This record gives sequence, structure tokens and C-alpha cells, in this order.
Amino acid sequence: MNTATAKKPVRVAQPRIEEEVDLDAEELVRRGIFVEPRLDENFVIDEQKKVFLRAVARIRKRRPVNVGLRGPTGCGKTALTEWFAAVTKSPYFVLDMSTLREPKDLFGFKDLEVDPATGAQRIVWRKSGFVYAVQTPGAVILLDEATRIHPSVANTLMPILDHRRQVYLDDLGETIKVAEGVVFFLTANIGMEYSGTWRWDAALEDRLEFQLECSYLPLEKEIAVIVQKTGIDEGIARRLCEVADTVRRSASDARSPLSRAISTRQLIAAGNLIAEGVNPIDALEFTVVPVYSADGGTSSDRAQVLAIIQGK
Repeated sequence: MNTATAKKPVRVAQPRIEEEVDLDAEELVRRGIFVEPRLDENFVIDEQKKVFLRAVARIRKRRPVNVGLRGPTGCGKTALTEWFAAVTKSPYFVLDMSTLREPKDLFGFKDLEVDPATGAQRIVWRKSGFVYAVQTPGAVILLDEATRIHPSVANTLMPILDHRRQVYLDDLGETIKVAEGVVFFLTANIGMEYSGTWRWDAALEDRLEFQLECSYLPLEKEIAVIVQKTGIDEGIARRLCEVADTVRRSASDARSPLSRAISTRQLIAAGNLIAEGVNPIDALEFTVVPVYSADGGTSSDRAQVLAIIQGK
């Protein structure tokens, strides 16, 4: 090979990784990163939980706070965090943890940007809403369905949730620090009936210094909520709630084959159909009944739930 005529290797400059320009508070709201928390007048919270959450609001002014919320689906865990954000007038951010596939998804992604004038290209790091949220003082951050994330993603959360309150990102070349007064709420549906969930890692659970167990409302209070939210007759609301109460008690019995309870969310959905003229039994057929398996014929979950509905 003639070295005198050989072509020299071409050096290609690597595009610079740059952080997206910081957004102000108004832009964060406009982009929908923060949700304006709504104070639901029909939301029922007992005095014990109010005292606890008032204490959390005071504690966060002097030290980090993480709260784990446990309970069955549709019992008001998410609504409770929105209530807290509304009462404390805090920026409110919600992240569905089940949408995350790998650790980097928490923080953003690389994007190719082209200058329309010169055609020059560069790689820009697009911050995720989560990054903006953790850097906002006094934010309330809900990590919803926290038991639906892969353990590798949970590992990335560890330094964010512990005393360090920060994490270094290689791609961004920056340490993401949690702002003062930020409260993390993590919700979890705990139990074998919730498919697709991971058991909370002991190290992650240890970082949730406060734990709040949520459950369905007492019968009379739930009836009042259904009436207030849907406008249906109290007698019909009572029968709906009695169906749910019977199914819940059966589902909580280890000897019962029923795999799940009826949530308040499902009752509200049925109530809204009834308010629009749908027959109550049909309303339950469109909301509650389909989630129960028909396998097993007359001995199936669906057959048992239908029997309870007919009996009420």
C-alpha cells in the first residue's frame, strides 16, 4: 500500500449534549407538567388521616418526606394525594410508574436537533417532567402504581428518595437535586390479585418512612359519596354499596374464591350510568360484572357476583 497516497481517516466531531433551556413555572403549567390540584368537596377523609397529613406538611419544611400509600384499587389513594396538594397549595406532579421501561425513562431522552439556518446538528437532552418536578420547591410528587415498575428503575430512585436527595446523570453531566419541601407519595396495590406488580424492594420500602393504609369508606359514607358524585337516588346508591360491601367481605375471606373487590370508582361509574337512565342491574353489567371471570360456570366468580347483585 502506498502510504503517500493513502487517505487519512476523517475525524467526525461528536455533537455536544446540551440540556434543554430551563422552563419557567408558567410554561411548566402550560405544558401540563404540573396538574392544578382540585379540592373535591365530596372527598371524604377521616380526622386521623387529616392529622397525619397536617404533620407531614409541617415536617417537609425542615426535612425530606416520603409517604407510602397502600390499599386496594379504587379506594382513593390518588385522590388523597391531590387533596393534600390542594390543601397545601402545592405544585402537583403525577407519574404513572407502569409506563417506565428502563431507568433513563425517569429523567428524559436524547433528541437530534437541526438548526434550520445552517443545517448543523446537535444532540439535545430533553428533560422529563419528573426532573422539573423534583427541582421545584414545595412540589407534591405522586409516583403512582409504584409496584408496577421494574426493579432496575426502582434502583434509580433510591438516591432520590434517601438522605442524599440527588442523583448524577452521565448523559446530562449534571447532578439532579431534589428541591426543598418536596414530598414524594408512592401508591401501591399490595396483594396476589394484582397481576403485573413487583414486590416492593426492602431497600425502597425502608425509604418510605411514613406508611398510610387506605381502605374503602364505611357504608354510610360511601353511600353519601355516590349520591353526591352521581345525583342518583339514595335508595339505589345504598343497594349499589351493599352489593360492593358483600363482595368485599367475601373477597377478603381466605376461603372465598372471589379474587377481587368492587371499588368505589366502579360504583361511581355505575351511578353515572343510572343517572342517565340505565337500569341499575344493567349499569353493573357494564361496569362491575365483566371484570370477574366466567370460568367455572355456575361456580365462577361472575356467577357469584351476579347472585349477589340479584339478591340486592
